[in-house]
Amino acid sequence: MTQGESFLKESEWRTIAGLLIGLGILLRVVPYLHNRSLWLDEAMLAKGLLAKSFSQLLGLLDHGQMAPVGFLFIAKTLVLNFGDGEYVLRLLPLLAGILSLFLFWGVARQILSLRGATIALGLFAISEHLIYYSSDFKPYSSDAMIALGIYLLGLVCIKKESRFILSLFSLSIAGAILIWFSYPAVFSLAGVGIALTVYCLKTQKWQHVAWLSLPAGFWLGSFVLNYFTTLVLSQSSKMVREWSGKGAFMPMPPNSVQDLMWYPINFFGVFKWPGGFTFAGLAAFCFVLGLVVIFSKKRYACYMLTLPILFALFASGLHKYPFEGRLLLFFVPAMMIFVGGGVDRIISMARPPGQIIWVSLCVLLLLIPVQKVSVMLLNPAKMDREEIRPVVAYLSQHYQNGDSLYLKHGSQPAFEYYAQRLGLKDIQWQQGAKSDEDWDVYVEELRGLRGNDRVWILFSHYINNKGIDEERFFLHVLDGLGKQVNSFAAMGAAIYLYDLHLTE
Repeated sequence: MTQGESFLKESEWRTIAGLLIGLGILLRVVPYLHNRSLWLDEAMLAKGLLAKSFSQLLGLLDHGQMAPVGFLFIAKTLVLNFGDGEYVLRLLPLLAGILSLFLFWGVARQILSLRGATIALGLFAISEHLIYYSSDFKPYSSDAMIALGIYLLGLVCIKKESRFILSLFSLSIAGAILIWFSYPAVFSLAGVGIALTVYCLKTQKWQHVAWLSLPAGFWLGSFVLNYFTTLVLSQSSKMVREWSGKGAFMPMPPNSVQDLMWYPINFFGVFKWPGGFTFAGLAAFCFVLGLVVIFSKKRYACYMLTLPILFALFASGLHKYPFEGRLLLFFVPAMMIFVGGGVDRIISMARPPGQIIWVSLCVLLLLIPVQKVSVMLLNPAKMDREEIRPVVAYLSQHYQNGDSLYLKHGSQPAFEYYAQRLGLKDIQWQQGAKSDEDWDVYVEELRGLRGNDRVWILFSHYINNKGIDEERFFLHVLDGLGKQVNSFAAMGAAIYLYDLHLTE
């Protein structure tokens, strides 16, 4: 027990940690039970999962979607046994999010003081994006869980020196398997592998060095097999262009001032997304301070936590892994450990009269995340993105034989998922074109609907192009072509009924 922790007993800190884990579970379960509609990316992945066999899941997925084959196999097994509803699709991310809380506590306790680990656990438990992706049918929640599992296995190798070979063998087998369940697992394994190598060389444990070839061989073999059976098939020049347009690839080497600015922008950017910190500069300061403290006390653990994000950065420079938002969720556990360690250090170092200032800054770091999760807990509908399910249900209740249906581009995957379940599986529709840069294409499509007295126009997954709202643009054109008869709107989705038979 350090001097800074003396105002609370060890049992009291552990009680607080238990309460935080309970809070974290509650924050992940409530949005899951709220059961928001599948949004575009979830629906596209679900469509491919439901339509394909296990062997077909090794190939290309629909709509250019990508997901680790292990994740897909487990999800497919759940669907075959329990049905294809949203609760079943999102069950694996939820379980991963809950298990992550326990794994995080195990990792943090081996690296930080009891107070620091509790602070870090609090940050992790209320992390906005970790909560959201625990009820999202994508593999990002399991990415974070798997990263934590790898860290924990690596730390056990160092902690239990007498059982190093046995622990290393467990890590070797687990790592070779986990590569198939998480794309960024390879970064975490590489970081842990290098940390263990440095540990053995620095401590002159020569008898262990040769054994390190065991995990290297297992992981490399598993990665190569995974790459050539699944990953290489999923890569496309279109995907690279799309991510390049979002600035998700590190300029390597930088060739302009704009390229150079990419580095500080993305350094602070990760603290907002996926870190979830409103005050990115303050979070970055605590992160750097925590990194320095952990490096001075737990150097090999520091390597394990920092090297994975550096490998991901390098991979982005090779245009192999986008350095962006949700794809970096696997790094959030390490981020929270460093930030928690930094906050703990600030509290320990602070002395009157400046103590109140430093403590206030730490409270400020927590204030916005606490406010956000409080709103999410009291009103989980705040996490809704594209509530297309009630829109499709409304259409099902009011659709008449002979009606026409136009689906705005981006709404088709989720519409198809819910149409099958809400009595609309046999109707015909017109799929709108994707033409974000040339909206004249939309005008021509809408004009082609003239002559019908009941035309439904369904929107979801809106975009805003050069300050012009897409939905308003469509409605403006439609109002010039006919008369709006009916409408229904939900969060991020809407449907309108138009009479276009009077137009020439």
